[in-house]
Amino acid sequence: MAIITLTIIAMVLTPAFTFSDSVIGTKASLSDAGITRSVPEPAMTLLENMDIPQQDWSGEEEEENSGEEKPGNQFVIKGHPSYPAMFQHQAAIIVNTSYGYFQICGAVLVDERHAITAAHCTRYFFANFSLPYFIAVGIHNRSMGLLNPGSQMVAVDNIIEHPKFDDSKPGIPHDISVIHFASNITENSYVQFAELATPADGDFAYHLCSVSGWGFTEYGRPDILQFGYQYIPTIDDCRRFWAIIGDTGIAKKRHICGYYYPTSGCFGDSGGPLTCGNVVAGLVSWGLSSCSGCFPTVYTRVSSHYHWIQKKIA
Repeated sequence: MAIITLTIIAMVLTPAFTFSDSVIGTKASLSDAGITRSVPEPAMTLLENMDIPQQDWSGEEEEENSGEEKPGNQFVIKGHPSYPAMFQHQAAIIVNTSYGYFQICGAVLVDERHAITAAHCTRYFFANFSLPYFIAVGIHNRSMGLLNPGSQMVAVDNIIEHPKFDDSKPGIPHDISVIHFASNITENSYVQFAELATPADGDFAYHLCSVSGWGFTEYGRPDILQFGYQYIPTIDDCRRFWAIIGDTGIAKKRHICGYYYPTSGCFGDSGGPLTCGNVVAGLVSWGLSSCSGCFPTVYTRVSSHYHWIQKKIA
């Protein structure tokens, strides 16, 4: 079993500006980049002292277990299709290659010139490839690309990585970057700037929130932006979950966790929002490489980085 950041190429923009399937990143390449870490195989035991609301999947037909992991089932999110304008602050980081335009991560639109995302997204891709990058917003159906009503795409001209980000340390601390655009994004019925959590908003423990993105589902990669519910445990409960593996470096001042078995963030969701009501409380950071939902997904806590964000976008 492995802990892994949840980055992968999730969609491609063709010359006609519509999205289609393509994958140019793999778990192997991420491992070579040093952002996958192997951990001892734990017993798949859930904590019995957490009162977690459970989803009812009793009506679903279970596949016969042949003992072989099937490619379509190793990415499990158990989410739901969103509807247009449901997550107006959702953004996508796009890279322009000789093969087309590819999405590499999610992001959160902060204002007309800035977004925030996971630093492991910007460090790996921006540091290793000299390619043009863009931010796309207002994307609901990826097969429609910029034909989605209200959608926009602007060039990225600067990345500000948190100075204390360290993907070699347990917990991948301060996994956050600010992205600056070369031109403005304008708000409309499908695109709105996010309301970011502040220290005054508390820790969101026991709230029911949602994670959104175009990452892998149990059926492959979706066209429609997906979301899944996430119950927010206390940091102590989250640490008890992950203690089965060992010291994962989860800290209240840096992380927020989400758990709603079997829902989970997965590859392609990195940097996207954990939304609690109308507030963005976290950014998708890391979790189990199986995306099984057996352990909480771990997010960068936005409120702990609120003042740093405000300084960088001023």
